[in-house]
Amino acid sequence: MKSQYRVVVIGGGVVGASVLYHLAKMGWKDVVMLERRRLASGSSWHAAGGVHTLNADPNMAALQAYTIDLLPKIEKESGQNVGFHMTGGLTLAGTPERWEWLQSNYRIFQSIGINDCELLTPEEAKKRCPIMSVDGVLGAMWADREGYIDTTGTVQAYATAAKKRGAEYYEEVKVDSLHQTSDGWIVKTEKGDIKCEHVVNAAGLWAKQVGGQWSGCLGGCHNRRLGVMAAGMSWRAGSLVYLSWRMVARAASSSWLWRVA
Repeated sequence: MKSQYRVVVIGGGVVGASVLYHLAKMGWKDVVMLERRRLASGSSWHAAGGVHTLNADPNMAALQAYTIDLLPKIEKESGQNVGFHMTGGLTLAGTPERWEWLQSNYRIFQSIGINDCELLTPEEAKKRCPIMSVDGVLGAMWADREGYIDTTGTVQAYATAAKKRGAEYYEEVKVDSLHQTSDGWIVKTEKGDIKCEHVVNAAGLWAKQVGGQWSGCLGGCHNRRLGVMAAGMSWRAGSLVYLSWRMVARAASSSWLWRVA
């Protein structure tokens, strides 16, 4: 592990590994991911692993569709099996409100290019799943892009693919504190200090604790907004970016890379 990088990603779960991969894919080679235990040992380890495109937020739906399409590519690039099973899926509506919501989502899907889904009558839904009772069902939506994955394998695949593109990751490296400087950050770990321009806090359930270790704040650093990088990277030196699935989804419509504005 070096003592200086351009970006330090804290957290070796699916968000951290995905960020590491996409940074490397966009040409940022001098990046590292630190995991305090083993990759996917936090929430990503026990996640159910279901994948689908259905979401009321069109940005989230687009992000989920992108991820589903990316998974076979990541598997091929990394050589790591992600346990991807594309089964397709039914979502049922048993109330007028739910049926209206499904129809609304269907129209949103059509507008953003998700065309592999269809609205079904109760009778058509039963043909897709004959053992299912459709008593009280008003309608349904079928989506081709639904299934499940091996979450641990997926994290390993992202990390391996990122490493092949020049990124680095290290396990059993706990971040003790973050210190802001005039030109970036000092990330203090139990295995030594790392100087970097940018920090991505992808520690999941522990993100608040990691962020709480931050000291040396310079003027204006409490008033930062997350924005989308549409093309080249232009993070300002000293960026501290918190990432969760919800935050990623809010800015997912044009890119996976982020800047602080």
